Amino acid sequence: MNSNNFDELDIEEIVLHMETNIYTLYKKMKEYDFFEDLDIINIIEEVFKSKGKLFEGYKKDTFGEIYLFFDYDRHANDVDNHDDIIDEMLDIFDNETENGKLFISYPMIEAVKDFSEL
Repeated sequence: MNSNNFDELDIEEIVLHMETNIYTLYKKMKEYDFFEDLDIINIIEEVFKSKGKLFEGYKKDTFGEIYLFFDYDRHANDVDNHDDIIDEMLDIFDNETENGKLFISYPMIEAVKDFSEL
């Protein structure tokens, strides 16, 4: 047996859809001043609560790795400094085993539907 065989590990993948843009997450982080003592799971829970969705039973130590996927959403009109926010978020979420690893799709993940081979 290969000791690098991950198929035999008991790993649970948890996928949560926030159904909002990255700027909502940023605003919630600012609102709760979580830039000093960041716990992204608490922030996600607050975003879910504000949308009337359930998010219970998860704590930061529940997760070994955290990945955040968002569209760039340059068209969002509720913020003025899109690039500054993205830069700040990329600096904070730069490690999947610490605060989390942020991935930004540009123009947006849905753009893959428009791709056709020539």
